[in-house]
Amino acid sequence: MLIDQISREKGLPGGVLLDAIKAALLSAAKKKHGGKENLGLDIDEKTSDISLYEFKNVVEEPEDPECDITLEEGRKLDPDVEIGGQI
Repeated sequence: MLIDQISREKGLPGGVLLDAIKAALLSAAKKKHGGKENLGLDIDEKTSDISLYEFKNVVEEPEDPECDITLEEGRKLDPDVEIGGQI
């Protein structure tokens, strides 16, 4: 992966550059999406694929559709999720 090569060339400890890139991309995504704090980001180190996702709180009655999801909707995505969990 290019990030590993750059890290070695610059003498950076493993993962430091990748963590900095993840933090920068996540910060940019949060700004683009109105400051949402319920976003997450992963980078697949083998393929370099970037995944941006939004966490939802599993609740009985959603108050905020941007942040909340019903148990029924949540179980469609994860059959083991419970009220109070995140998906």
